[in-house]
Amino acid sequence: MVAIAVAAVIVVLAVVVIYEQETSRWETVEVDGTDGLLDLYQSEDYILAVLGKSDPDAPRINVIEIPADWADVTDVDKKKDGFIRTVLPLVLLANRDIMDDRKRLVELNDTLSGGGSLGDDDHAWLQELASQYGVDTDGQDDAALAQALLPRVDTVPPSLAVAQAAVESGWGQSRFALDGNALFGQWTWGDDGIQAEDSTNRVASFDQLIDSVEAYMLNLNTEHAYEALREKRAEQRAKGEQLDGLTLAATLVHYSEEGSDYAHKIEGMIRDDELAPLDTVVLDDDEIGLLVETRD
Repeated sequence: MVAIAVAAVIVVLAVVVIYEQETSRWETVEVDGTDGLLDLYQSEDYILAVLGKSDPDAPRINVIEIPADWADVTDVDKKKDGFIRTVLPLVLLANRDIMDDRKRLVELNDTLSGGGSLGDDDHAWLQELASQYGVDTDGQDDAALAQALLPRVDTVPPSLAVAQAAVESGWGQSRFALDGNALFGQWTWGDDGIQAEDSTNRVASFDQLIDSVEAYMLNLNTEHAYEALREKRAEQRAKGEQLDGLTLAATLVHYSEEGSDYAHKIEGMIRDDELAPLDTVVLDDDEIGLLVETRD
């Protein structure tokens, strides 16, 4: 597919609910458009320049959708800074869910590699994971399934995900991003999604931005076109290296009709916009997470 200040006072109109999501507490807040969202980041001391450098933590801020007035942002630095700060926590949240599954998978694989067997619950979980990640279970025992799943059930470096989201959504200003929370331009078929201009293709739409992030990661982790990415990532894991978005970007020659030019574009963005430090950022789980809804 072609890749299409002093903090102001934030008026939180409603604290809708504080609830338990797994082990983490979340508070739902509303902000007024783009300026309200950026003011929220400021109030949370969420500063992009120090992430992955002097500050390794990003706040748990889950923005439901891009503000409707985001398309009016013309200042390039403001647009890029705001977009990265919006997408990064979503990537980290999605990666954490994947890593939770991977940790359990690794434990089961160690058991099986040592000659042990799985109980009913673990066997059923492994079967379900195989279905989710597109691994055929026919004729495969638990040990074979675990081995087949290990290259697939893994995280995506934030630098890579953010760079692709920026390219595919025009830094969040594309029609697909604003109308359908679609950050990665994934095609869909049938009557679902948003019709692309001058094309019969449709772009998948999502209820929330994080749904788009999760679908993108599942795409990279399952589709044959990205097998080279999974192989390179597995090599980095085997060597005990930090997963490196710049290295993995070189494998994305099949993500777009632009081929190797697309891969070079993603590599260039990671370099030029200094996204590599994002690969070492982790979520700050010490504070209540913010589920952010924006008003027009």
